[in-house]
Amino acid sequence: MIESERGIEAFSGIRIGRRPSRAHDFVFVAEREVNQCALLVGQELRDDWGFDDRDESFAGACVLARADEIFLPLQAETAGDGLERFSRGFREVMMQTQQELQAGAKDSTGGAPSVSLSLAYIEGRALYLGQVGNNPSYLVRSRRVHRITAAGPERLSDIEQPLVRDPSLLSNADLEVVGGFSDDLDTHTLAVSLKPDDLIILCTRGVTAGVPEPILEEALLARGRAEEQQPLDAIADAIFRLVPQGSPAADRGIALARLPRAKEPRNESSPASSDR
Repeated sequence: MIESERGIEAFSGIRIGRRPSRAHDFVFVAEREVNQCALLVGQELRDDWGFDDRDESFAGACVLARADEIFLPLQAETAGDGLERFSRGFREVMMQTQQELQAGAKDSTGGAPSVSLSLAYIEGRALYLGQVGNNPSYLVRSRRVHRITAAGPERLSDIEQPLVRDPSLLSNADLEVVGGFSDDLDTHTLAVSLKPDDLIILCTRGVTAGVPEPILEEALLARGRAEEQQPLDAIADAIFRLVPQGSPAADRGIALARLPRAKEPRNESSPASSDR
């Protein structure tokens, strides 16, 4: 039997750029029990942000609070059951958020407020990911980096999604958002079975827009070469440093979680001895 030495580690960080008046990235991490953790990253656009450096998001905070109230924790017996409950709950939370943003837009003379986000929930050895928009998410396992961004219908993932070499291929042209003036709402969810030492990374487009994924992959794998695990804040800082210095206009948000390493069971039997 393999035993875990400690619970899930989690970390969140954000770097504030020269943000436009309406744009604002947000990051939240909610640690619960040793085997439960929620991560949320995204971007909110609102006319009333102004040019201040506020680091909280009204919509982002509401999403996490609603998720806690409506469907978290999942307490599912199987990943399939958990995905079904997560998908229903995530869509309900997003629908409520959309209605709230649209109601606020009625009193606005500018563009409608909107939000794009990724919500990850870890329960035991299962990762559930819900997404609106195209913020990238990654999983590092056994010296391989997988992109696990949810796309298409709800599904269980084999995590074999390829990385891309050109950041422009992950453009914002097809960005889906909650809010706006449309009643359409596309939510995508998936579930992944996790293993000890897996590292999950959620980040906003400000992190990856100027960083080709092979460069991100190289940095992540370099951080995993040491026998001792790198602190999550050091990994986040290394990723932030990849962003070209000539493109500081966007906010950059990142959230990380890592499952504990496994340790082999102790051999409690005493060594045999003999006199010859």
